[in-house]
Amino acid sequence: MYDIPDLRSSQDRSNVLPKDFDPVIYKKFHNDLVHLTDKQACIHYLQYGMAEGREYRNLLVYFPDFDPAFYSNMHSDLKHLSIGQASDHFLVNGIQEGRLYKKNQESKYPDFINNKLSILGL
Repeated sequence: MYDIPDLRSSQDRSNVLPKDFDPVIYKKFHNDLVHLTDKQACIHYLQYGMAEGREYRNLLVYFPDFDPAFYSNMHSDLKHLSIGQASDHFLVNGIQEGRLYKKNQESKYPDFINNKLSILGL
């Protein structure tokens, strides 16, 4: 898909882009890469991102029941977001924050909050 120079040595043939690599998503997840072209993002992943363990996949495939309209309406600070912006927010911030994303979802606090509650005996 992208004309990427072969950066691998003859001994290292495992340094290839994953089949599901998406440079647009990769740049969206990493603010320090937004200025890169798609080709540069691919090269960056091969040179640095893979070793750093940077995320590159569209995580929405793991949340097939994600409802962006519900998500933005459920959270007052997100009501102004479009459907696309709400999806982006969920991927970049909402998952880590443990935000509710669909109707009838059981509230689940992030681990750091659960740990604090357990320390407090609540």
